[in-house]
Amino acid sequence: MALFPNPSSMPWRGRQYRRVWPGLLAGLAGGLGIPGAASAHEAPEGSEYILADWMFLSFVAFAGCALVVFLIALKLGLLSNMEEAKLPMLEIQEEDYYTPDWAKTEAADADA
Repeated sequence: MALFPNPSSMPWRGRQYRRVWPGLLAGLAGGLGIPGAASAHEAPEGSEYILADWMFLSFVAFAGCALVVFLIALKLGLLSNMEEAKLPMLEIQEEDYYTPDWAKTEAADADA
């Protein structure tokens, strides 16, 4: 017995599909009609601000977590001497990879 038999050797093939199509079409039509019925009803009383409430509560939760992390970083001293921490990086001499060539030529022309 082959895993994929030859379809032409199945005498019931056409009849089976003729029985399946009406069911598939009915299911598709019913599935497309259900969302229309769900959106046709009126919203319950007081439900206008459900999304706004959810958004506000999410903001409060994230802001609270950010405040806690900020206070921990402040207590550990991670935010002290920020001005002095950048100076060693500014003193490193390296090739300028970021300025485009046309800006360098314009600056040279303006200096001359």
